Amino acid sequence: MPRTIMTNVYIARQPIYNRRLQVEGYELLFRSGEENRADVHDRDRATSTVLRNAFMEIGLGHLVGEKPAFINFTRNLLLDRESFPYPYEKVVLELPAYLEPDAEVVAAVADLRRRGCRFALDNFGFSDPRVPLVDLVDYIKLNLQELGLEKIPELMGHLGGCEAKLLAHCVESQQEYVACRELGIDHFQGFFFCRPEIVKGRRLPASRLSTIRLLSQLQSPDVTIEELEKIIAQDVSLSYRLLRYLNSVQFGLVSKIDSIRHAVSYLGLDNLRVWASVILLARIDEKPVELLKTSLVRGKMCELLGRESGESDHGMFFMVGLFSTLEALLDLPIGDILQDLPLAEGIKLALLGYAGSPGEALACVLAYERGEWDAVDDAPYPGDTVSQAYLRAIAWAEETIGEVAG
Repeated sequence: MPRTIMTNVYIARQPIYNRRLQVEGYELLFRSGEENRADVHDRDRATSTVLRNAFMEIGLGHLVGEKPAFINFTRNLLLDRESFPYPYEKVVLELPAYLEPDAEVVAAVADLRRRGCRFALDNFGFSDPRVPLVDLVDYIKLNLQELGLEKIPELMGHLGGCEAKLLAHCVESQQEYVACRELGIDHFQGFFFCRPEIVKGRRLPASRLSTIRLLSQLQSPDVTIEELEKIIAQDVSLSYRLLRYLNSVQFGLVSKIDSIRHAVSYLGLDNLRVWASVILLARIDEKPVELLKTSLVRGKMCELLGRESGESDHGMFFMVGLFSTLEALLDLPIGDILQDLPLAEGIKLALLGYAGSPGEALACVLAYERGEWDAVDDAPYPGDTVSQAYLRAIAWAEETIGEVAG
């Protein structure tokens, strides 16, 4: 578990995918308490402080595992490369759009590249002054929302012959993702993977319909413990995964739980609902693993913020975060899903309009994962509490994913 970090430092990660929707790295978004100062040297110092202290205290592995970390870099930090705190193979340094590629910068990039460091040009565009760096970088990031999808082919034509991989970022819908793939782009960043792929008239797979039916039964306010035990016991895969998870090191039980009845007596009705729902969502095929991981991070972070607020129903907060990805997991509009799921009114209101304390927690979680720091500041939680909740949620989700999704 990461240790306590510096005051007023926010750090989040955003996944970068290949064409198979496998995560190839994470961009780290961060803001320190000093970042709003106007002087560029103070901004450099603030960024450097985050890199050298906060990331060192947390540990890069806690944030990105074995994947490379894409980190925004400034000119001064680039020139002060001898004090860089990480092995070069662990990072991809993103060079910002305002960077002037003078002789010192080009020499620094070439030197670091010889040492094994990788680079990306962030927000590359037409008439970009960083053209002298194109042959020295590994990735070129194209901002889909700034350029517009219709301009991407023309810009790709200007880049013809360069060996850098093209990475479309700010990809916000499944349609944009498919269009970029068809253009030949191989790497993607954005929240498209959290969006549903809704095709009018398409029939949902039987497995997904079965998941909706089981979720509905689990969430029924009238279900008894005996009925819940029967529902789970009748689904062999659900029973097996639930028992395997309860007996994993995550729970650290002294004696083995060897039956659904035993699980019911140990967990109780509400906790059994939560864990059975997690495992049901983990069974959904044809979705990237990162989507389930996002569900778990959101669920745990909402729960931790609920505890911070002094709320007693932590399970409701967890379910709000967990179910915030239902649209993408089931490829249905949330309104249609909620018609079929007899969820508690507080969960429905939070999912539909961020209402109530669970809704406030979800809004804060979504702002944090997008790096919308002003919105995080406006949330009713201390900044340090939010950043710690995020880091704890990531650690918990990384430990949990293998047990429930395997």
